[in-house]
Amino acid sequence: MDERQKFYDAIQREILDLATEDRYGLWEIVGSIEQDHPELTSEEALSTAKEMVGSMLRAGLLGMEREHPSEHYVELEDQEALEISAKDHSWEIPKTGGRDPLYWVYATDAGRRAYHRK
Repeated sequence: MDERQKFYDAIQREILDLATEDRYGLWEIVGSIEQDHPELTSEEALSTAKEMVGSMLRAGLLGMEREHPSEHYVELEDQEALEISAKDHSWEIPKTGGRDPLYWVYATDAGRRAYHRK
């Protein structure tokens, strides 16, 4: 296994570790990657998070929910989740009292099985 693949496997494991505990905001995932991999710039951490979350959504390891101030958590369809995860603004730290929706990921049953297998 090459170093790049080891890196991506480690990031996937980190994301699943977070997402099996509870819902995690997209911005929290970027922050975790920045903290655990100080060799990455903020831009590299964001790019890595977007790539990995997108891949994990496509693989069925993660699901995504939207939380808007006027509604409870709403589970998103796969295509909408992929579109949202590709947009930079979806990963921004929410503003206090903001009116923008928040996006959360969680481990699906398949994600939980993958996490506990390793």
